[in-house]
Amino acid sequence: ELALEPASDGDERAASANAELDPMLERGERKPRWGDVLELDLERFDEKGRAEGRWREFTITVRRGVPGARVRVKVLRRRKDEVEAHLLATVVPSVHAVPAGCEHVPHCGGCSLQELAYAAQLDGKARLVREAFDAAGFASSVAIAPVLGARAPFRYRNKMEFGFGTRRWIHPDEPQGAPDGFALG
Repeated sequence: ELALEPASDGDERAASANAELDPMLERGERKPRWGDVLELDLERFDEKGRAEGRWREFTITVRRGVPGARVRVKVLRRRKDEVEAHLLATVVPSVHAVPAGCEHVPHCGGCSLQELAYAAQLDGKARLVREAFDAAGFASSVAIAPVLGARAPFRYRNKMEFGFGTRRWIHPDEPQGAPDGFALG
């Protein structure tokens, strides 16, 4: 578990500190910071559908990661021992990885967990329920039933949220200069 390459975002301080596999980061003498590139194994997903892994004593969360994969990530922010990172590459894919059920996932990154096999999603959701009961002190007094899966996990909605904004998402296939003003959805 080491930093793999220098930061490339124009932050000279981060780039110089991370240049040539920053020995301080490699030895664990400093905490990861913005722009650092790390390699780690993703172990599970959290209540927001982000994949989680450990790098030294830090919990790293990554959107669109698949538990069971070894990935290369770029640090976006750190708060105490929790680090948010952006997925750069999958080094070793997860045995639970599946193709996304939506053609727009590579462009919008919308729905969580689409690239995780449904059985693994159900197992992870059961784990989250058990952990919530454990944290509340009810684990020994409450029987937790297995999570029931949907017969057809795609092509339905049970909840709709409409977001409004002043800039809309532009699909890569749209012509150059397409209007990007008001956005709904």
